[in-house]
Amino acid sequence: MSLYLEKLKKCDSISDFIREFNLGLSTKQFGYIVYFLQDCKKYKSFEILKSNGDLRTIHAPKKSLKFLQKQFSSIFLQSILDIQKQNHHYLRCNHAFEKNKSIISNARHHQKKKFLLNIDISDFFGSIHYGRIKNFLINDKYFSMTEKGASIIATLAVYQGKLPQGSPLSPILATLIGNLIDIRLTQIAKKYRLTYTRYADDISFSSNCPLPEELVYWDASQQIWVAGKILEKVILKTGFLINPKKTRYTAIPSRQLVTGIVVNMHTNAPSQYRKQNRAMVNSLLQKGEFYIEKNGIQTKGTLNQIIGRLNHTIYTKYHEPFVDRKLGREEREKFKEQNRNYIIEIISKKWHKGKSSCSEADHQTKLLRNVLFYKYFNSLDKTKIFTEGVTDSIYFQIAAEKFNLKDDLSFQKTNISLKKLGLKGGVTTIEFFLKNIEDNNFINLKKFKTNSEYPAIFILDYDQGLDGCPKIIEKFSNGRQYCHITRNIYVLLLKPYNGKENYKKNKICIENLIRYEGRQIEVDGAKNENVCWNNSLISKMEFSKYISNHKTDFDFTRFEGIFSIIKDIEQDYSKLLTQAQAQDGW
Repeated sequence: MSLYLEKLKKCDSISDFIREFNLGLSTKQFGYIVYFLQDCKKYKSFEILKSNGDLRTIHAPKKSLKFLQKQFSSIFLQSILDIQKQNHHYLRCNHAFEKNKSIISNARHHQKKKFLLNIDISDFFGSIHYGRIKNFLINDKYFSMTEKGASIIATLAVYQGKLPQGSPLSPILATLIGNLIDIRLTQIAKKYRLTYTRYADDISFSSNCPLPEELVYWDASQQIWVAGKILEKVILKTGFLINPKKTRYTAIPSRQLVTGIVVNMHTNAPSQYRKQNRAMVNSLLQKGEFYIEKNGIQTKGTLNQIIGRLNHTIYTKYHEPFVDRKLGREEREKFKEQNRNYIIEIISKKWHKGKSSCSEADHQTKLLRNVLFYKYFNSLDKTKIFTEGVTDSIYFQIAAEKFNLKDDLSFQKTNISLKKLGLKGGVTTIEFFLKNIEDNNFINLKKFKTNSEYPAIFILDYDQGLDGCPKIIEKFSNGRQYCHITRNIYVLLLKPYNGKENYKKNKICIENLIRYEGRQIEVDGAKNENVCWNNSLISKMEFSKYISNHKTDFDFTRFEGIFSIIKDIEQDYSKLLTQAQAQDGW
């Protein structure tokens, strides 16, 4: 039995909860938050527009209450995970508010089915009140809490007697109580050989055979589909009501949607959604801005919004949801990592039309790459520096501080977004990226009508790593230390280029620019992965942490020459930009 469940069952007072779960509050503080604060002082209420134009009221808990609700949300989540180790079918049909599940995993179950029924529960959260929460926690076979313990949690969870939308505790409790629906509707699904899933208040049934009238029928007088009496009765018995306005029954070849995702053949975002993405991206690249229309209102969009929309369309199509609960935590994390890398590979890969090894790039993928390029290379408010590795960026930031250049330069760290452009760290990925941007199938630079006022500079070590960069090296002539690639993109070497043999024999890494007590910091000559420090070899990451904590002990004077060349690049780019503007484009 779960340790968390055992602890929950023991708790019969506020002091029990504090002791068993190390909540970091006194009994007085806990009691004051839950029992003495008025609802109006516990929550901040506001309204947001729903997609259909209606208003949704959000009750966001204040800081102290939110902290406590988050603690108990984690407790219940861990309890659910532990129950699932014993019972792999527990909450199997629910896809909302649960780790490793989403609208995508929910929709995938109904893919390629000929008939689809969608039912919406009316006021899902509001239907779950204090009494239902308390009774569930007392009577459920897994939780079986004491009356006092259940009462404390129910009081903590509700606003004006009901589960509020906006509380971090509401989703997990709604998931648990909603399981009552799943148990009964699963039985109906088995009887009629249907596929059943639920995402919060969205219920879906699918089949390759028409659904019988006892489950859904056409009301000719109202011209709407109506859930049959069997479904209505079961849902009513579990304490919920059907929203008749949202009942939908569709059959192929009509478009079939589950939680906003098309499931006819492959899961995908609706075509209208994808068309909107295209229009937004085109506006961004040509005008430097775009607008999002929602409920007839035009609002200026942000880069994060359009990136989020494009990621959604791509993940909807390619993401493989995790479904095997028998695996342990390590196996789950490994699966997630593989899935994440798979998506990154799809986006970052240079796709070629007509080649057997890969196919033409998905259009939404192209749009995302264009937007990511716009964000990290085109919409700059200062010169941006890209380095080979994480530690290199740390050294440059310290050096920039010492030369009072911190406000003039920005240093870009590797992240998931850059990985989607192929920049995964290391000089070979930079070479890959620079080769790719020359192909309009990867990033269509011709669509970029706006130009950055500042350069983006890749700084590379002068060592054998350049062997893997023939495309970059061919742009250098002897004695040159930087070269222009395209648009605002430059490459800067730590030492003037003097031929292949020279950078192998007279190599220099960023660590070599740093001095300690008058001596140059050395890197091991084998793989350049470790730093020679205090008569031993330590990892570059360990060394960078040491420097970060002892900045004043190290001499960064030799970085001055690099910063001087960065100034030269800025001047060079300024001239190129002026020429491009005079010629009305690159």
